[in-house]
Amino acid sequence: MTNVLVVIGYSFGDDYINEIIRQGLDTNGKLRIVVVGPQASVLTADQVMLSSNPRVTSVDATAKDALNDGRVFQAVQVLLKEAREENPF
Repeated sequence: MTNVLVVIGYSFGDDYINEIIRQGLDTNGKLRIVVVGPQASVLTADQVMLSSNPRVTSVDATAKDALNDGRVFQAVQVLLKEAREENPF
């Protein structure tokens, strides 16, 4: 089971994929999501399953910039540590 899902270039317009992501959040309490895109924080705020969810991190940058400057890597490291240290109950 994965603890971090990195979403790059997805606008959350596909209900089937959104349902899979929602199910992952509902069934895996350790799952964290990193959304990368120029307007990622706006995009996540518009999605009910993501908005105000402390397990969702937005990186407002192009994929190229976020990957090249290490922002995605840093976000994943932080979230993996957070998931590892989370109490099971």
